[in-house]
Amino acid sequence: MTARHWTLGNNGVGPALTQGDTSQILRVIRGSGEAIVNNESHPLVPDTAIWLKPGDSYRFLAGDEGLEILQGQDPGDDP
Repeated sequence: MTARHWTLGNNGVGPALTQGDTSQILRVIRGSGEAIVNNESHPLVPDTAIWLKPGDSYRFLAGDEGLEILQGQDPGDDP
């Protein structure tokens, strides 16, 4: 598994992305906002977790205090 740390400033808007061939989980560390996943809005607060499946489209919108997310990416099946 690989990990990545995302930070969006106050009222920041992340890029529109599409999940690749593997799944990933994202956990809110700090702040609030919303995740738009496949055109559905999901509120984000600390300790919220979002599971993304291959092909999901998503984007993050930060609230007034910004948003910090830890991303865990499944590297795929080991041979």
